[in-house]
Amino acid sequence: MSAIFEVRNLKRSFGGLAVTNDVSLSMAPGDRVALIGPNGAGKTTFVNLVTGNLKPDAGEVRIGGETVTNVDAIGRVRRGLVRSFQVTRLFQDMTPAEHVALAVLQRDGRAGRMFGNFLAMPGVMAEAGSLLGKQALADLPDDLAVLMIEHDMDLVFRFAKRVIVLAAGTVIFDGSPADVTRDPRVREAYLGSYADAGSAA
Repeated sequence: MSAIFEVRNLKRSFGGLAVTNDVSLSMAPGDRVALIGPNGAGKTTFVNLVTGNLKPDAGEVRIGGETVTNVDAIGRVRRGLVRSFQVTRLFQDMTPAEHVALAVLQRDGRAGRMFGNFLAMPGVMAEAGSLLGKQALADLPDDLAVLMIEHDMDLVFRFAKRVIVLAAGTVIFDGSPADVTRDPRVREAYLGSYADAGSAA
């Protein structure tokens, strides 16, 4: 199956420090790939290069066979490349259901009612409850390629068909979740105690 997303020999340095060091990868329709690595491995810089928020020093990014290295972030979105940010700012006094209900209201253009009583909106709360009852990643379209950056290794192993490990800006592993815990470079650079716990279990 042909790649719908490709990165070839991507490089980016800051002040002489190679943060993305000759990274190449490709994804086909339906791929579920987890990108993992220790803090400071270069994951955020890599994503910023891929999405057009940073310019690479060398290499190229391709979407659907088209080179988009010099295309801005909006142009890449129009070609089907979408980035979802991890949101960590929540309202402390709201339940998870109320947070989801707020998103439903926002989608429906009714966010002005966000300070009302959510429980008095049975339709909104029913949809929120339904959404919370799903494992959202499992419901993604089969032909959608997803690159997930995640530190929760249990989630990685449930979701990913393939794992890529980045360390010091370099890909040190690209393979199956079953093989990643056995790779000595990955164990040394990142997994450590998780891999040991898994083998002891």
